[in-house]
Amino acid sequence: RNGMRLDQITLLDDLTKDAVRGRVTATDGTRRLVEIRSARPPMRKLVRILGMGVLSTGFSLLLQPTPAGIGLAFVLGLVVGALRVVDLPQFQVVLPVVATFGVSIAVFTFAAHYDAENPIRMLIPPLVLFLPGAALTIGTMELAAGDTVSGASRLVEGVVQLLLLAFGIVAAAQVVDVPQSELIDNPIESYGWLTPAIGLVVLTLGHHLHNCAPRRTVGWIFVVCAAAFAGQTGGAALVAPELSGFFGAVVMTPLILWLSGRPDGPPRMTLFLPAFWML
Repeated sequence: RNGMRLDQITLLDDLTKDAVRGRVTATDGTRRLVEIRSARPPMRKLVRILGMGVLSTGFSLLLQPTPAGIGLAFVLGLVVGALRVVDLPQFQVVLPVVATFGVSIAVFTFAAHYDAENPIRMLIPPLVLFLPGAALTIGTMELAAGDTVSGASRLVEGVVQLLLLAFGIVAAAQVVDVPQSELIDNPIESYGWLTPAIGLVVLTLGHHLHNCAPRRTVGWIFVVCAAAFAGQTGGAALVAPELSGFFGAVVMTPLILWLSGRPDGPPRMTLFLPAFWML
């Protein structure tokens, strides 16, 4: 499932604050919840599809900064964006597997015919938003707070979705008959510090266009993603690349908690999700 967009999460946060301050009744709160869940995206479908292409390009600039990788990420991002905005609720259930399988077939076939470098990284940009960021993040927070039942159920949901994504990739690799060596990550040299900086800007713009991030949160999304990237880069250089995500989370988490705790601060999950996907 696509879950809630960032604009819906912002509206939900506003409703929560009103409820805590006693500014909304139970009836009004229920009505607003229904309105938030059924709210139409502020961006048109074509804009959101283009936004997914932009978002995928931003991830590619961070992961696979080659002309072939960037171009393929944009094209496949448009395809995935069209699938994500289609108004077919029954289709959304199988969308992660279908999209993962289709993207993997396209990437492995492209790599085989055009001798593309490190195809495993080309898979990631169009598929990042299928990572169950909300389920894993909220589930972990709930377990830490002692809410065992809800936290465990969310974590199980997230793990199952990760397994389905992995199944789509493995199935495509079997269909195309990809050599095992092609499934091993071989990082490519970056074009310099300017490439990830541009990637972070493009990434933020993609969240605004596709995930409908409100304008007042766009700047904060860039700040936390940049902080997470800086922590991750520092962790990889000082300790090991395998632990870099941990250091990125250590940097971004207190920053997000501080920003969301301000009176005019953005909602916590509006910042956590883009930063999680960035890691």
